[in-house]
Amino acid sequence: MIGDDIITRWRGMVNDDLEEKRYSAADALIILNDALRTLYDLRPDLALSTDGTMAPFTDLALPTATVNLPEAFRITVAHIMAARTYEDEGNDDFNLKQAADHRQKFLSRI
Repeated sequence: MIGDDIITRWRGMVNDDLEEKRYSAADALIILNDALRTLYDLRPDLALSTDGTMAPFTDLALPTATVNLPEAFRITVAHIMAARTYEDEGNDDFNLKQAADHRQKFLSRI
């Protein structure tokens, strides 16, 4: 899977999948890299290589870069991206509930 696959799923979750985007491609990539860092912090075993060494996390430079995770983690990463997005968008009840819901979905999948 590539970064854009996860970004597309995230855009749907935060209703940013219309022609006019709220988040630029650069912003989406920053949010994706933060989400991947969070995932690897909580699941360091995902960074294990076949020879048993830990591969250090490096930010994706482009949204077309390969994300070395099992396909099942596409939606998992998108959920933590959505949680962060709703947290950053404001402190009203709707955004806080959406953030909590997406964070819970993320945690239940890892």
